[in-house]
Amino acid sequence: MLTGWLLAAILCGSALAQNAEQPAISPQAAETDSGQGDNAEDLLTTLKGIEAAVQDQAVTEDIDAIKRRELREEADLAAQQEMSKYTMDMSKAAWWAVGISGITTLLLIITIYYTREAANYAKDAAEAAQKSVEITEISAKQQIRAYVNVVETII
Repeated sequence: MLTGWLLAAILCGSALAQNAEQPAISPQAAETDSGQGDNAEDLLTTLKGIEAAVQDQAVTEDIDAIKRRELREEADLAAQQEMSKYTMDMSKAAWWAVGISGITTLLLIITIYYTREAANYAKDAAEAAQKSVEITEISAKQQIRAYVNVVETII
């Protein structure tokens, strides 16, 4: 708000400096040109009043522009602060996602380990079944053959 008032003061000062540079119409010069001194003074007074009104209007418009700019800057700051808050929330969410991904990866590794163990047990079971089949074949062959035993023979 202070910058707005400073800017308004600077603008008023520059307007006054412009007035100082412009030659003023003296009442004597106005009398010699027109021949009517009172009308020249009235005209000069009227012109000064118009000039002051124009300057006041310019200063008022400049102050309004400064106020609008300050309001826009305040709104921009509020939007930036809100975006910063949401960015922090997104950062927290990202870290949660990293943690959950780490836990998921660990559980996947454990699953792969137990799957390998199950495959090894299945392999051992298949080998045991193969041995069982071999024993069963040997047992079947032994059961099929004849039970004739020659103990002693004399010829």
